[in-house]
Amino acid sequence: MDAIKFSFDLWDRGVVSIEMPAMNGGVNTSKFTPKEIFTRNATNPFFAQAFMGPCSISDPNEVKEDLHFMIQYINTNIIALDEEASYVNIVNNSVQKHIQKYGRLFFTDLCTYIDIAAHIMSICNYEPSLIRNFYIFAIFNTVKNYGDLVKDGHPIYGIFPFSDSPKFRNVLEIIKELK
Repeated sequence: MDAIKFSFDLWDRGVVSIEMPAMNGGVNTSKFTPKEIFTRNATNPFFAQAFMGPCSISDPNEVKEDLHFMIQYINTNIIALDEEASYVNIVNNSVQKHIQKYGRLFFTDLCTYIDIAAHIMSICNYEPSLIRNFYIFAIFNTVKNYGDLVKDGHPIYGIFPFSDSPKFRNVLEIIKELK
């Protein structure tokens, strides 16, 4: 499988690179997305995963822009990349910019921001279990902070607040298990 490589300079690590698989003219950013967000409590988890898609495909130019925005924020503010809480701030900064521009944030866009931050965590040697937990808490914190501005969509039910979705209920259940 082909990969797209993104290289950038982090203030405390020098030049580093992230590789993401190329798919259908896009880039698969979802290496760290916890699949149980989509499949937990589903009558048929295989169908749920297939229906929601096995991965998040994003435009490579948009991923590059989002990554550049995050790296610029990290470097400008000298963000401590060895502190887990820093990544919540990194995602929140991107979410704020997105909501200011569009007036809302779709769950798929949120996942792309969290996916990119998770890739940065990975090159900073975070354990996969910590990245997974960060992912879950980043979703929860974003919905808590922005409420109905975080949206989800369904081909039958249309657009609705993400907090009303089965995926968010799954996030809440996972958080209960983590505590």
